[in-house]
Amino acid sequence: MGSRRVPSSHIVVMAVLPLLLNNPLTPLIIASVASLEAFLERPFYYTYMYGPVVWSAYHVLLASLAYLFLRAKGHP
Repeated sequence: MGSRRVPSSHIVVMAVLPLLLNNPLTPLIIASVASLEAFLERPFYYTYMYGPVVWSAYHVLLASLAYLFLRAKGHP
């Protein structure tokens, strides 16, 4: 059985993408759904109000990306 190496680009994407999605993108998405003024007034409230929906979408995106990476490597 041969060695199966995962491309380092896939590792970097799967390691860095959640940080990029969560830290800068989540507040931007929530501020666009709620108003920017309301979000700046109560950021924790709006993050925990809308965050679970946004984070669930991130999980689906990341799971799909992992599946595509596996398919590209030849896994069924």
